[in-house]
Amino acid sequence: ALARLLSRVWPTFPLELGLDAGALSRDPEVARAYEQSPLVHGKTSARFGAESLDRVAWVKAHPEKIGLPLLMVHGGDDSLNLAEGTRSWFEQVTYDDKELLVYPGSYHEVHNDLDHQQLAADLESWLSRHLG
Repeated sequence: ALARLLSRVWPTFPLELGLDAGALSRDPEVARAYEQSPLVHGKTSARFGAESLDRVAWVKAHPEKIGLPLLMVHGGDDSLNLAEGTRSWFEQVTYDDKELLVYPGSYHEVHNDLDHQQLAADLESWLSRHLG
């Protein structure tokens, strides 16, 4: 609510994201790299935050609008976005060509987690089936 209000009156107002780097991956090097990166500042603008929340709400409300092949990947132990929410939304997608891969134990950034090689193999397989 605050982001939406500020978006109207002060769109560039910086909001702290408060992201826990340790929730990104089970690999401590990933968290360390995130915390030390000069490209990571942990903030967003009120306008970007409000627009992002609005788009997420729209997507959640319209799973029937998906009309392209869909691959969703999720860490089973993701504490930033719970896998159950993704499963619930995925089940509402009516398009037949859909696949959900949940990696047990993985955190938020499956591509940066300990089983990233399995994700890469699964992604390559999915792309081969859809592009080949």
